[in-house]
Amino acid sequence: TLRAFRSLLGARGFFSSADTDTLEKMREESVAYQEEVTDQLWNQVRKAVEVLTQALDRADVDRGRKLLEKVPSARLYDAALTVMMRLVFLFCAEERRLLLLGDHVYDAHYSVSTLRARLREEADKVGIEILERRQDAWTRLLATFRAVYTGIDHEALRLPALGGSIFDPDRYPFLEGRTEGSS
Repeated sequence: TLRAFRSLLGARGFFSSADTDTLEKMREESVAYQEEVTDQLWNQVRKAVEVLTQALDRADVDRGRKLLEKVPSARLYDAALTVMMRLVFLFCAEERRLLLLGDHVYDAHYSVSTLRARLREEADKVGIEILERRQDAWTRLLATFRAVYTGIDHEALRLPALGGSIFDPDRYPFLEGRTEGSS
């Protein structure tokens, strides 16, 4: 490691390397790559927010326009964006083994990674149209969001409460089908 840093940061690394191998060039490429990844993630999140907003609108129609009756469109958009931020956080945390991925109870009932895999398998078997009529994935996500916020203290599974306003279930109660101020 020391030799690598010496090679990278030494005088030869700055003055005698090919232009493509300089520290400055590598930094520029890294920044460009980060921007590309950020743009791709933003496009995916934006599309997902549109899909979620449309799904919430359909649920509102199914309930006679009572679910989102007092929810301004800007608040609905904020809620959908928050759900996507929650999912990005959970996928990253599970990938980095910061949550309980690998625990059979967590995997079966809370993990967003295993939920995603299960939904893909089911879509391949029965078609995406059938999945659009189901609601069990949404309730599982809500349970996961609440578990991250309040924690789990059960003999079969322990997860410390992480809190944070992004996972606060009372921030957007209409996502759970509740009215403002209810529990």
